[in-house]
Amino acid sequence: MADHIEPHRVSNANIISPVVDKLFDDGRKASILYCDPPWGDAAMKMFVTLAQKRGERVSLVSFNQLLDRLFDLTKRHVSGTAFIEIGQRWVDEIGDRMVAAGLQNVRSVSLQYGKSIENTLLAGNYDGIDPDIERCRGLSGAKVAQTAIALVAKSGEILFDPTCGAGYSAKAALAHKMEFRGNEFSRSRLEKTIKLLR
Repeated sequence: MADHIEPHRVSNANIISPVVDKLFDDGRKASILYCDPPWGDAAMKMFVTLAQKRGERVSLVSFNQLLDRLFDLTKRHVSGTAFIEIGQRWVDEIGDRMVAAGLQNVRSVSLQYGKSIENTLLAGNYDGIDPDIERCRGLSGAKVAQTAIALVAKSGEILFDPTCGAGYSAKAALAHKMEFRGNEFSRSRLEKTIKLLR
């Protein structure tokens, strides 16, 4: 299911669904991808279980399937910078997948997740713009998306988040007068993003 909150577009679908590609049926590409996907199969299962307990009809995909689809979407629909936030355990794999997807200047910076868990922001680009992601070092929560997106945001361009959750990236897009295109498999989480966009 897709919602148009002009000029924004969101879909409520599993990331592997072709519905996500329909966010770009106007032929435009995103200048920024920002994605903070669930970290690993255990996290994927937890988020699906929580959604099912809320009465949502969602199905589980593996972390590997999610990553395959994430980088397929990146190659198809992104022309600028890709930011991916991930736990340190997966940094090498994500970095390798970014390079395989044709992204250049792939770099990473350590973030903070809670009080004791470190995570990482990786960035790469298709357009030669190499943002100073060191500005994100040590940040956590919404500050990561806000700071990273501000490095390359341009009014009127598109920010895409295929796992947009409750709207950190959407809020950053709005702050920079960007169009937002996002997907989230949990309808209740997506409703928070929709509320922000309205």
